[in-house]
Amino acid sequence: MVNNRTIDVLFVPDVEGKAIDELKAHDAKKKAEDPTYSRTLKVVVTDGINRQTPEYYSVKNTRFGWLTNENTPMISLAKEILDLFRPAELMHCDNSGKNLMVGVVSERSPSAEKAGLYAFGITAAKGIKSNAIVIAREYAPGCYQILGMGAGQPNRKDAAMLAGSKSIENLQREFYRLHGKQMIEDEGIDVKGRKWEAAWQQVQMASIDEGSLKHFALGYRIEEDRYVKDQLGSPNVIVTSDAFFPKPDGLDEVLDTGVRNVISPGGSKGDAEVIARANEKGATLIHTGVRYFKH
Repeated sequence: MVNNRTIDVLFVPDVEGKAIDELKAHDAKKKAEDPTYSRTLKVVVTDGINRQTPEYYSVKNTRFGWLTNENTPMISLAKEILDLFRPAELMHCDNSGKNLMVGVVSERSPSAEKAGLYAFGITAAKGIKSNAIVIAREYAPGCYQILGMGAGQPNRKDAAMLAGSKSIENLQREFYRLHGKQMIEDEGIDVKGRKWEAAWQQVQMASIDEGSLKHFALGYRIEEDRYVKDQLGSPNVIVTSDAFFPKPDGLDEVLDTGVRNVISPGGSKGDAEVIARANEKGATLIHTGVRYFKH
């Protein structure tokens, strides 16, 4: 916040002119819709940071000395991301000295066509403070986004719960933008300029005052729930965990949202129980063999 103006700064290794044009058009549209809109977006090009940079270290000081953490571009023990879509096989981990199962460990197999989505999900989880769960989506071919995440939680179940609830909330907002706003206005309720939460509150108040709108409010929720479930249950949505699931409870939490594609490092004593739960619920599960565990 600078002089009562919100400034967003986006750091990118490179940017195309088309992307800048779209950002400018989005900004102009917002200002046209709302004269009070005062957000400013600054794009900083970092001169081509290479994803395959060599290992580097993050250092934190404590009252007892310095803590040094090695960071690496490695995202799995497999040589290529496509190798993760093969039936799991034992691979040696130099860090732990253990042989770990890497690849598809579930009865069902995910589509290798979604390799880019999985690479995005792993990369996102790798940069988020542990315990981290990320729910990611391919919203257009080759275009990815985080739907929700749980970060820095004391246990994996809480991280999964947060990731699920935020994903549902963001998809409810999306439904409102794509369909709900028009549905509400077609009922004669003026929600011009109102965001999702305020618009829905207005619908609820109107349904209390006018009994005829109670049926509409219920119908809206049914359509909204159907949209959210269809999105989360599609092959375009995955769950990424930055470390293994020690027990099935964290996996249960994310699968309860409807997502059916999961990738995690694996390597827990409870792997067999977690894999059995994934099979029980018809989910796909990939193990990478690499824990990210950012602290």
